[in-house]
Amino acid sequence: MKSRLLFLLFVFTSSLNDIHAAEAFEIGADNVADLPRGKEADGIMGDFVLRNGKVVAVISQNTPLRRANMSTFYGADGVTPGCLYDLTLAGEQNDQLIYFGPTGQRGQVSWVRIMPDSDVKNAAVETVITSAKNGGLYERHEYRIHDGEQGIWVITTVRNDSKEKTKISKDAWTRFNETGERAGINWADAVDPADKAGYAYGSVSSEGTSKVEDNLELEPAQEVTWSRFLAVGHSPAEAWSIVEKMRGQKTGVLRGKITDDKGDPIVTASAISIQGNSKIKAYPDARGTFELALPLGKHKFLFEDMGRPSVDAEIEVTEKGVSHTAIMQAASRLQFTITNEQGRPLPCKAQILALGDTLPVNLGPVMRAHGCKDQYHSANGDFMVQVPSGKYKIVVTHGIEFSHFEQEINLEQGKL
Repeated sequence: MKSRLLFLLFVFTSSLNDIHAAEAFEIGADNVADLPRGKEADGIMGDFVLRNGKVVAVISQNTPLRRANMSTFYGADGVTPGCLYDLTLAGEQNDQLIYFGPTGQRGQVSWVRIMPDSDVKNAAVETVITSAKNGGLYERHEYRIHDGEQGIWVITTVRNDSKEKTKISKDAWTRFNETGERAGINWADAVDPADKAGYAYGSVSSEGTSKVEDNLELEPAQEVTWSRFLAVGHSPAEAWSIVEKMRGQKTGVLRGKITDDKGDPIVTASAISIQGNSKIKAYPDARGTFELALPLGKHKFLFEDMGRPSVDAEIEVTEKGVSHTAIMQAASRLQFTITNEQGRPLPCKAQILALGDTLPVNLGPVMRAHGCKDQYHSANGDFMVQVPSGKYKIVVTHGIEFSHFEQEINLEQGKL
């Protein structure tokens, strides 16, 4: 019995190691299911996957017309082989990234391949553009994943083989509605914040690399290597905090929770970290909780949710960490039940138009059906929308061949 128990323990431990081991592999007909999915997932057969127990990424293959999608870049140089196309948390199938190009990489490359030194703790794919193919500029971009890290390393080597001084382009990514920079770390939110995904990258020191400033220029025969870490999280604030911690900053953990006055979680809220003019959002999970690794000291936060008065707080983060619960008032809501003459549910569009001194509502980005600027699209006519208190004109339509419904209302705070 004892030996059997040891054997089972060995098998279980080996399985866990397999799950969390870093690996790189090419996608073929037999492993297409290993590609990450999501709104912006663009991986196809022939691309390369990097993954560990926390994240999965796709590096595009070296084919002449490889593009993330047809609208990313136009023109002959709009192809982007050897770039990062997808990056999402393992098992969540929530890719929101279209393209990340180190030094703004676009155009043909010399090769893309899996690095032969890959092992169970790290794996890598490299992209090389020889100087003969790149106007005298040699470029090598290494995408490396380490076991247990929530993101990937991008390590670039550039050498000027020409006889002229050459300027190096900045990193580039696309396409996001909200991006920003704080403390040298670039961040981006998902196009639809309701998808709760965010990205961040910044220079992080690693062995054999240098610190590289923007507007880098290389003299003839000069070579430089630098690295950055690109993190993915459930929000831009989470991704930013991962990169901040990777840079060796002293941080403490903020364990946050957002609830209503009954103690129920508010999953649609956001916790906004404010530093000067910089604002970065964190999103709660199904329990209303979130975690951020933040620099030690005092931090300003604003907690927001549509239809509720916002709540602000100053939270001091220590090395031991800190917990904070934001309690918000009940939301003001509009309940819709739209039917035809026979009482059957009817798809519709509801416009919520502000009147008088009431500020216009913004329910979400323009490409979203369920909450798009000042309107909401419903497939069955039965829905609820949170909006701030105020005066509104509600206009509900089904199509030009049907009549419409119109009503002015005065919505009180916290009422339905």
